[in-house]
Amino acid sequence: MASGVTLVTGPARAGKTGRLLARYRDVLAGDALGQALWIAPTWRTARELYGRLLTREFPACFRPGIVTFDSFAENVLQAAPPSAIGGVVRYVTGSMKRQLVRCVIESASAQGTLKHFAPIAKTDGLIDLVTDFTGELKRLEIRPSDFSKACRRRGSTAKDRELLALYEAYQNLLAEHQLYDQEGRFWTARALLQAGQRSPYEDVRLVVVDGFTDFTRTQHEILEILAERAEQMIVSLPLETVPRRDDLFAKTVETLHRLRERHPGLEVEELPRGKGDDPRSDAGRRRLWAWPVLAHIEQELFKGPHELQPLVTGAHDDDPSDAERIEILAASGQLGEVESVARRIKRLIVQEQVRPNEIVVV
Repeated sequence: MASGVTLVTGPARAGKTGRLLARYRDVLAGDALGQALWIAPTWRTARELYGRLLTREFPACFRPGIVTFDSFAENVLQAAPPSAIGGVVRYVTGSMKRQLVRCVIESASAQGTLKHFAPIAKTDGLIDLVTDFTGELKRLEIRPSDFSKACRRRGSTAKDRELLALYEAYQNLLAEHQLYDQEGRFWTARALLQAGQRSPYEDVRLVVVDGFTDFTRTQHEILEILAERAEQMIVSLPLETVPRRDDLFAKTVETLHRLRERHPGLEVEELPRGKGDDPRSDAGRRRLWAWPVLAHIEQELFKGPHELQPLVTGAHDDDPSDAERIEILAASGQLGEVESVARRIKRLIVQEQVRPNEIVVV
């Protein structure tokens, strides 16, 4: 059944995740398991969500359904019958991929087809180059045939032709032995879903996608399939209600356009700036976003110099000293920034006896 797709937008602290968690709990509280699916950007985020999901009224959940795109694709592959993809497929780890790339390079070198890369054919540097090159193209879903067409349009060089040959040989090696790498995992999972496979998410009613700023083409296509099968899909994006910093939100604005194109009838729900539902407050810990000065910096930092608004002092009596807890380091250039931060960290550790695990660099 075609679902309603809702996009929840808002700046930091607007309460997007808290609102989605409330809706997600309602579905999880139903009688049947496996009716809710939450896709998070990283496992760190997923682990945090496990803790935030449980409340006094909702103290336990045996099947929360919180996954990343990687684990979602892997679950689809593991649930696929062998006949659906021509046999059992196996995952290629990063180290295994390097060995396969090494074999491809050695084979091409032995056949004398490497001219441009001949001087470095036996080095790890070429393995790194080809591994990163194939990974980047596959993330962008550029197949060898697509790369070949693009090279012909602009004029192929010897380097292009040799990279293309290595890419084709690597892909052929994967197909010959029923293997898939991290990037190819999404291709295969998407193909299975397009072919009609529903397992292991055949009972999903609600799909939540939270914490992303953009999606790859394959991820967009997977979301389209899920939207057609679920009763409702809710996606969140960090966006200001009144766009004031176009450069800062350019990526999410572009993602908004792509979602509108792929999901006709998309409903957008805008949340205003507010205190939100900081996860640290749930655990009774200090709330970073409760600092008025830090909230002011978050709102003003990327504005033009003529748009900046001064902080009104004395407006917050709960913690009047929070400005003293923020230190701004002036530096010239990126290297200067790194050196300034490194010196500050060393001073914290050596002079102020701060433990390294109490310092976070973002």
